[in-house]
Amino acid sequence: MKKIICIILIAFTYCPLAQATLSRSSINNNLNLANQYIYNNPAKSIEIVNATLPEIIKLGEIDHKLRAALIKGRAFLNIGEYESAFETLYPAYEMCPARESGYQMQLAIFLGDAYRSLKMDAKATTFLEKAISIAQNEKDSASLALCYNVMGLIKVSINKNEEAEQYFYKALNINRRLNKPKSIASCLNNLCLYENSTPLEKVKLLEEAIGINTSLKANWSIAENYNNMAVQFFYAKQYPKALDCLQKAEAIATQLKAKELIADNHRYKSWIYEKMGDNRNAYIFLKKLYDLETEMLSDKRVSKIESDKNNRLLAQKEEEILLNHKEYEIQSLKKGRIILLLGTLSILIIAGFIVVKYQQTKRIENLATLKQLAEKERELAKLRLIQTEHEKQGVEVELLHSKNDLTNFACYIKSKNDFLDNLKDEIKSCYNLSPEEVKKHLKKVTSTINQYQANSNEQNMLMEEIEKVNTEFIARLEQRHPDLTKNEKHLASLLRIDLSSKDISIITGSSPKTINMARYRLRKKLQLDGEADLTEYIKKL
Repeated sequence: MKKIICIILIAFTYCPLAQATLSRSSINNNLNLANQYIYNNPAKSIEIVNATLPEIIKLGEIDHKLRAALIKGRAFLNIGEYESAFETLYPAYEMCPARESGYQMQLAIFLGDAYRSLKMDAKATTFLEKAISIAQNEKDSASLALCYNVMGLIKVSINKNEEAEQYFYKALNINRRLNKPKSIASCLNNLCLYENSTPLEKVKLLEEAIGINTSLKANWSIAENYNNMAVQFFYAKQYPKALDCLQKAEAIATQLKAKELIADNHRYKSWIYEKMGDNRNAYIFLKKLYDLETEMLSDKRVSKIESDKNNRLLAQKEEEILLNHKEYEIQSLKKGRIILLLGTLSILIIAGFIVVKYQQTKRIENLATLKQLAEKERELAKLRLIQTEHEKQGVEVELLHSKNDLTNFACYIKSKNDFLDNLKDEIKSCYNLSPEEVKKHLKKVTSTINQYQANSNEQNMLMEEIEKVNTEFIARLEQRHPDLTKNEKHLASLLRIDLSSKDISIITGSSPKTINMARYRLRKKLQLDGEADLTEYIKKL
């Protein structure tokens, strides 16, 4: 009977431990599988991590939480869900202990990549520099190569192609030395992201990358390779080959639901069709690109997330300061009672000595507490400055993307006008045709025009977009200058984002001369003297 009881006790003791071991093994297997899907099926990778999260939370090990966030964030980056990537990676980066330098470095790398994708290059560079510092301290060559690769991408985004190429070759040399095929393919691909004097040589690099990625079944990377190969054929003016590569890339990217790859695919097709003189298809793919990028852009949300994070830190610091004040008051009350008690007990002994000693101690403690409070207040002021800077960056990014949106609209309108000019030429060409041939030719022209009549609302869409983006600005403008007309407010909104008279004339359908006259009238309404710059005045509002 005693043996049975001992067996039962042992079973109860080791059962939770055995369950934890099985759970840990299951989590590791699932995360390994999710990691394998990052480049050939990122959506599947996210699905596996989400299914594993309840078990990870239940077990509560920081290693699993950080690894899951890293895999999921990378998968979100690969399908163009930058907001989701940021929301996944940033909390993991904040909770990552200092001892987990490997995870801290990896999270910094991919946070930098997320900021790069959102055109926030200064932030991206800050995170990459931190990751490079950790990799160098840890002597982690593989991670250092990854840092160089992403830093090269940041340099490409700010048109510093020579610096970018140096980073890519540094990464490539390290990866070849370490014999890491996937990383080699990534470096080869990135060396073909920008215009160069030897595009067909770049095509050979991409063929090597496609061979590696095909053997690894890295479908996302294969689609990216074909997109970039199309760009190199475009630079070589071999347009049919470029379109063939884009068809292959689109098929894979659509299957993976990779928005970033699909957006690049639309952009490159619009370039090629424009060069081929096919304005109709150039317009169609520009419109698709605009719609997809509107869906993808999420930097305002990221700015809000950062602002909320700072607000939480501010609230935390304010709460700490309040608690310190209360603790100081409580301690003062306690010490007052002790003084009374000691004073009573010390009257017949060494009362004077005790009182003097206590007062000195109290002064020292008070000074230390006041010093702590001053330090907390300085930290609070720094956080407020950081929050102000984030809000400023948010406004600057909003203006940048507003300008990009309006410029895209101008391109659409120009493309359509070019197409209509071509139609006019076709109509003129029928002057010397027979009546029967004229009839057939005009039917064809009429059919083409009817296809475009459905797209005649670009200008209304543009003006609605202007009003939406500049709501707060127009309110401030109306408050200071209530006598402005609607057209003058629209003109001020366009000048606020640095559009030239020529750009504005394309958007509004007016001549540059008309726009210059409108600018002159607006100056008079705003009561600006001859030396004042109209655009700078509007920006300061």
